[in-house]
Amino acid sequence: MVTPLLPEQVGPQDVVLLFDGLCGFCDGTVRWLLRHDRAGRIYFLAQQSELAQTIFARHGIPKRTEEDRAYLLVHPGTDAEQLLQRSDAIVAAIRMLGGVWTAVATLMGMLPRGLRNAVYGVVAHNRYWIGGRRAECRIPAAEERRRFLGL
Repeated sequence: MVTPLLPEQVGPQDVVLLFDGLCGFCDGTVRWLLRHDRAGRIYFLAQQSELAQTIFARHGIPKRTEEDRAYLLVHPGTDAEQLLQRSDAIVAAIRMLGGVWTAVATLMGMLPRGLRNAVYGVVAHNRYWIGGRRAECRIPAAEERRRFLGL
């Protein structure tokens, strides 16, 4: 069994989205996921946090100064733990929402990974132009706080 690095409220059936906490577009994506994740199975972690850096090191991801991609930690704390990247992370996060979003994620997943990642790359490259850049990570509202790790 893998030694858990995450708080106890994150179970192996949950996922953790590691996002650029300084990116306005990324913050908008997090807010959208919070609204649509009725089961509360998606947790969030700013890539700038020490906990995120520990997870990156554990998965062989070098420390970055520009967080140009999303990561999704699936099956956290188990031997099956994986760190999905780019469009794979986004498709898996949308699939976690259930309902009609499962069909949307399935359709997205049917596209070739190279095409999905190319589109993802264009958005990621322009994310600060699209949503702005913050000087510091947003502090989540009290009702959201339990879903944010590393605070």
